Amino acid sequence: RTRMTKIWTIALAMCGGAFAENPASSSTQIRPASLRPRLLRPAAREVQLSLLFGSRLSQSVMRMAMGPLVVFVCEEMECDASTKGVLLSAFSLGYLLTQIAGGALADAIGSKQVILIATISGAMFTAGSGLATSVSALWWTQVLLGMSQGPLFPVSIAYLAPWLPPDERSTASTVLDTGITVGSLIALPFSGALAALFGWRATFFVFAGLALAFSVAWQLLAAALPAECPYISPEELAYLQKVVKAGGAGAALLGGETKRLSVKQLFVHPALWSIFISHMAFNFGTYFLTSWGPTFYKESLGVRPEDAALAFVLPPMLNCLTKILLNQPLERWLRRALGFSTLGCRRAFTSIGFVGSALSLLALTPAQGLGGAAGATACWSLATGFAALHPAGFKSNYMDVTRSSSGVVSGVGNTLASIASYLGPIVVGFLLNSFGSWVPVFG
Repeated sequence: RTRMTKIWTIALAMCGGAFAENPASSSTQIRPASLRPRLLRPAAREVQLSLLFGSRLSQSVMRMAMGPLVVFVCEEMECDASTKGVLLSAFSLGYLLTQIAGGALADAIGSKQVILIATISGAMFTAGSGLATSVSALWWTQVLLGMSQGPLFPVSIAYLAPWLPPDERSTASTVLDTGITVGSLIALPFSGALAALFGWRATFFVFAGLALAFSVAWQLLAAALPAECPYISPEELAYLQKVVKAGGAGAALLGGETKRLSVKQLFVHPALWSIFISHMAFNFGTYFLTSWGPTFYKESLGVRPEDAALAFVLPPMLNCLTKILLNQPLERWLRRALGFSTLGCRRAFTSIGFVGSALSLLALTPAQGLGGAAGATACWSLATGFAALHPAGFKSNYMDVTRSSSGVVSGVGNTLASIASYLGPIVVGFLLNSFGSWVPVFG
């Protein structure tokens, strides 16, 4: 275990530290020089964040694979658009059922063990999808896969809560969301290529094996609390115990509370519902794009999944680059040049993200008429690029608004958002069957 820890931390150090100083942060704490990333010993919280990045990546690969593979599945099993929509929404149906239950399970056995169980069971159900012999069997395996992955979002938020000072939460949220994007970069282009070479069943088996491999790294290196981490330095432990307990400006959104939220507060507080509604709108648009994208390229543009690798890479690539290169500098500029508060930054990122994505989708059909596949891909990429602003927007609010109930709040929010994820593909299938055109879909 010690040897694996050293290898992992050296690899992380070569990629650079995950956190940077933020002079404009609302927190008044100054990080000691001894806690800054070193070549051979990155901060322990960076290791934990990197592990959660891997967890999100693994989850994203297993989830997004169905988008390209449904083209091959329906060629073999003869599905119409409505059946495709039902298959593409199956994961989200299972996903929304275990959000809150996953948080309760984390309270009982610990967040580290819940994430480990979710990863292993997800690999099993992904492999089970490759064994399905009918549409109904495949639907059930995807529902079970969604149920296994449901706890990951709220549990990961609760897992990070004792590890992150307030001024590092926006960066951490962006890193976690980048894991989902990198998973899309792997799943969308490679699923079609692997299916064309070896069949769609073998593709599910490959992704299941990758998830099992990650579960080994998680078990060896994850630590639910700083005090339980075998490789944390005494200086970093003391620093985290001081600044995380002190909280930050974001906690004032709910009055700086330290007690758990009541059920009434959870369902009537306007600050929480602004986050929940934003999350629902985000999921509705994002998962319709990723799940129906391969079908759109095949039916509307005449490009099969195995031939559309570049088109599938560009949108998540722009999304990833936006998160890595733009989010943190833009937030720093908003704070320094315009005097934005933490809440002001969250609102700005969320508003720009939604408006930019909406305008890009409205322009997609005219762009397709003018530039064909290139025009459609450009607008598709812009829509996902603007969506990359949300980790520094409403998604960071989950850690801002409450310290004591972050797991429950994020569980409720992600449950509501998963309902939107479930409805999105079904609505698209209904519109395609009703109008026979993609124009009302993007409108």
